[in-house]
Amino acid sequence: MIRATRTRRPPVLALLPDRSYLTRIGGLPLRVIEAEVHSRTADGGDFGGTYRAR
Repeated sequence: MIRATRTRRPPVLALLPDRSYLTRIGGLPLRVIEAEVHSRTADGGDFGGTYRAR
């Protein structure tokens, strides 16, 4: 698993049934999984965002 910047959008080579997709970065074939993660703190604050794992 690697972490990439939000602005990096690799080409979608194939969409998979679970909404992940296949791509290629630097000659390396990868599967990209995106998830929305949100959490509430004990004092009622919210934080989170979209995370993309490769």
